[in-house]
Amino acid sequence: MSAPSSHRIPTRIAPGRWLTPVHGGIAPTSQTFAVAGRVMLCQIVVPTACAVDGLSYPVGSAANGSVIGGLIGPVAVTADSAAGAPVVAQSASTLQSAAGSTNAQFLSWTAVWITPGIYYGALEGSDITGTFCRQSNQAQALGLVQYYDRGSFGALTATTPAVTDTGSNAPGMRLRIAA
Repeated sequence: MSAPSSHRIPTRIAPGRWLTPVHGGIAPTSQTFAVAGRVMLCQIVVPTACAVDGLSYPVGSAANGSVIGGLIGPVAVTADSAAGAPVVAQSASTLQSAAGSTNAQFLSWTAVWITPGIYYGALEGSDITGTFCRQSNQAQALGLVQYYDRGSFGALTATTPAVTDTGSNAPGMRLRIAA
């Protein structure tokens, strides 16, 4: 028995569409302050090969400092961790702007082609007074939301170091499919 056509995974994703993390919905519920040098990681399942060119996240009520966004992976389907996964793409350091929970900030990079798999969106802030809107706290599940601390703000590490699982402070990020 096959699934109805409306329930099949698409064979292609249209440009300008968004992929969201596994951990929650699209509408963030509250804001949190960034931890300087902390890289927040949110698991994103990519169902089909596509090109991606950046990620978006909603800024909280205070826009201060800079941010870097990136994409990490893919990880093995049996892995529950981003540890050891390579950085596929990342934005330049960008001043956080457009404070307000309805304002999204887009962090771009040169479009990269990715294959189906499990990836992690990454968001790092430089300043403890900068904010991002986050998903509601979720029961902790291995691999869905993780973080690592760099000690200081800068480019994402080429390979993700050891990570910590968390059920809170998951940025409301989305990954954009390139045109």
